[in-house]
Formats: sequence, C-alpha cells, structure tokens
Amino acid sequence: VRPQLQPLPVHLFTYRISRELTLNGYGQVTFDFNCYISGEAGIGKTRLVEELETWVERQGFVAAAARCYQGEEGLSYAPVVAWLRLPPIQAVLANLNDVWRIELSRLLPELRADHPDLPVPAAISQGWQRQTLFEAIAQAVLAVPQPWLMVLDDIQWCDVETLD
Repeated sequence: VRPQLQPLPVHLFTYRISRELTLNGYGQVTFDFNCYISGEAGIGKTRLVEELETWVERQGFVAAAARCYQGEEGLSYAPVVAWLRLPPIQAVLANLNDVWRIELSRLLPELRADHPDLPVPAAISQGWQRQTLFEAIAQAVLAVPQPWLMVLDDIQWCDVETLD
C-alpha cells in the first residue's frame, strides 16, 4: 500500500529553506521536513529540484539525489543504497560503530570487503531486526557533519521497503 502524499506548494518549500538558513546561520540548520512535488509529466518537476540541488550546493551544503525507475519496484532499498554510496556518507562509515556497519553491510556488501572482520549479519526474521537496519541507516545519514538535502525523484516507482 503506497502512502497518500500531501503536496506542499513549492514557494512554501523554498521559503522554509531560506528562512531556516537565515535564522540558524550556515552550518547550523536544524530543520527536518519532507516536500513532495507533484504534477503532470513534462512540466519541469525534475528541473525544479535540480535547481534546488544546485542552490543548496552553492550554499556549501550537500545535495544527494537518488532516482527510482519503472520496473525496479522489486529492487528493495535501491535509492537508499544510492544515498549510502555517496561520498558524504562513505566518509563517515568508517567512524560508525560496528553494530551499524554490520547492519549496513546488508545493503553495502563492499563494507565486508573493506572490513573483512565484520561478521555477516543474521537473516532478518523478526520485525525488530528490520528496525535495527533502519536505525543503522539513520546513524549513517545523521553522522554527516553538515546539513544536506536528500532528493528522491520519481517516487511513484519506489519499492515499498524504501517507503517504509
């Protein structure tokens, strides 16, 4: 079941970013929110987001984009893996506790190649084990020292696991 996305007018989205940057100062941004841009195909949604990414990068922050593709709905966590493989995340993985790196190795098998001492994680058979994977993803994302924008384009093609 896909969640119903609530649209936010773009002017409110960009106003919110500008306001937060002004109020908190560069490098001190503490807001956390989601914005969904929707509309007919070909009206420029992706272009608008690309402009926002460029603006964010000009401010000295990180913009991380991932995209979902039609036909890949069965490929679990594909956009999450794309984010985790970006340089800002890769730079902090070495400093994460082994508990989180073991969990992340489910999505990033190269972690075990880089750290052969990491054990293979047990299969996920209980709901709480999935929560541990989600916590590991959160630990990696939150370890990036500067504010950043995470973009997920074409969410309509996203797998259910990523949306969870």
